[in-house]
Amino acid sequence: MGAAFRASWTVAAASAALLVGACRQPIEAVGPSARGSQLAEADRDEIGRVGDRVLRVTRRTSVAPEGGDGPERLDLAWRTTDGTLEAITVAAPTTAAATWAGTLVVLDVRNVLSQHLASGQRLQLALEVFGELRTSDDGSLLAYVAVPGVAGDVHVLGPRGDVVVARNLGSAGLFRFSPSGRWLAFVGSRAGGVLGVWITHAQDDQDLRCVTNCTLRAGVDPIADQVDVPGDSRSLRVTEDAVDWSTASGRQIRVAIGDPR
Repeated sequence: MGAAFRASWTVAAASAALLVGACRQPIEAVGPSARGSQLAEADRDEIGRVGDRVLRVTRRTSVAPEGGDGPERLDLAWRTTDGTLEAITVAAPTTAAATWAGTLVVLDVRNVLSQHLASGQRLQLALEVFGELRTSDDGSLLAYVAVPGVAGDVHVLGPRGDVVVARNLGSAGLFRFSPSGRWLAFVGSRAGGVLGVWITHAQDDQDLRCVTNCTLRAGVDPIADQVDVPGDSRSLRVTEDAVDWSTASGRQIRVAIGDPR
């Protein structure tokens, strides 16, 4: 189930190499970006914190077929204040991890999302989960994608429970929360559509908006009509009034959110 979405999400996750989207809101090109995706490997491998312990990826192993795409397998460890690494043992190979609500959250190769408590207890949070995990700045919200059928839904776990904030997508990824946790931006598309930037309220399903490439069809509309997507999730930024991103080519784009409510 969900094969079409899973394949297209892989494309979304690799969107740094793609050019995509015509928008329905004014776009401001503010010139080349110095950020791009030139991130230190150490930053990439430090993926969360609980108290004074830092969650680190100690090894990444690619298991994708030659010439194909696929999630990496991650080895994880806690780094303590004295620099010691304490290896983390989980039941199945890990493809994504995060720290949420003061705990470790792991996505494994069986597409099971689980929460690992300090007591050693493991709680199953969701099934049929694919792609990345992203937490808000304060660690209280966690975004993920579940694929219950042939399309995917974006979920946010938080104080209000497990809320579906976007439904029936053909692809979704590169999540980013605003500093307050009010907004969630991501790269995605409807089935057959072109990848673009989307934004939604992070704790309800009342204000999902397509920002770029909203009406374009993959393989139908010319590439010249498309707006580049972010080069990676760290180059996508969202504040309370705007979303901006750096493309893989170094161009920086900014779009005002506005709020009709």
